[in-house]
Amino acid sequence: MKYIKNFTLKNKNFIYAPLFKLGEYNGSINDPFFKYLLEILSVGNIKFKFWKFRPKKNKMEPRSHVSMWADINGELYFFDKSDHIQEIDIEALDICGKYFKDNYNEIEIKRVLSQENKMNHFDKIKPFFSVGDIYRFYKFSQNNSFDIDFDLCQIMSLYTSPLNFVKKGYQKNYRSAFDHSFIRYKTFNLLKSSKEIKSHINLSTKDKTWFYPKNSQYLGFNEYSKLIMKTKIGIVNTIPHRIFPWKVSEMISLGTPFAVDEKPITQFPPFIKLNINEHYIDIFPGVSSFNHDLNADPFSINSYSSLLKTYDNELFKNLFIKFLNKIKNPELIKYLTKNIMSFRDNILLNRELFFDYIISA
Repeated sequence: MKYIKNFTLKNKNFIYAPLFKLGEYNGSINDPFFKYLLEILSVGNIKFKFWKFRPKKNKMEPRSHVSMWADINGELYFFDKSDHIQEIDIEALDICGKYFKDNYNEIEIKRVLSQENKMNHFDKIKPFFSVGDIYRFYKFSQNNSFDIDFDLCQIMSLYTSPLNFVKKGYQKNYRSAFDHSFIRYKTFNLLKSSKEIKSHINLSTKDKTWFYPKNSQYLGFNEYSKLIMKTKIGIVNTIPHRIFPWKVSEMISLGTPFAVDEKPITQFPPFIKLNINEHYIDIFPGVSSFNHDLNADPFSINSYSSLLKTYDNELFKNLFIKFLNKIKNPELIKYLTKNIMSFRDNILLNRELFFDYIISA
């Protein structure tokens, strides 16, 4: 009976079950993938029909594609939570009325739809914003207060240990994975070598072969949130994907400005206005390149990734020095923090604003 308030018997305006399917897992009301989206839909009193199975099975190729269906005013709405800009569920697109994609890149969507001969469906696809369980982070920020201990905080993961990704052949065979690890490890080393600032670093690898500090473990929610609140700027390395991942919305919810490698290549709903030097800082502007050619193969690595153009140590060092000079300006930090909190309170936590966008988009 715990979730009875989330049930509905209505023939219209309901959320299909399962939310998504990863292997045998059928989803959960409390899954962070959908927690805030469900809060947004609750504005319109849109609830679950657990016995009403989704119109199409979850897309499983080339990877599991996290998604959700809803019936709103007799029309099918599809919510695509994939963090890959090239991933479009064509079967879902064929039958839905609206298709909301978290990581929306207009050029790549046009390339994919052109290849699939589905450009007539382009206007169905709307940009959304990638969020997890942001209320949890917001509540933590409201219930706790910490002194600022660090200028910068880098809590990130690499695919594998530095010893592995620098091996001969790794870059050639796994270009995207190499750039993913390179930018994180380069930032790590620049932070470690800087004597001008105080930083906190916690790095781990997804294959669990390497941690920094040594013998450390993945951080739990409380410890992670505490560290982010104790820093002036949280670092989020995003190359080669160059999206705003969950970590961005988590930091915003905690009231902490953030820094990314470069501005995202994704687009957002018109009310999501996050600007460089107003809400966040870019650390290494201009070091990567995204292919804007509409005629390019959408599934070429250069079409869905923003790969590094250079690995020049001196260039990265000089760009990092410029970045450090920015964050040493207390007025800029105050300005960024004020704007992030305003964005959080007036935009990110405004469920009605998101719901109106979903209905009217």
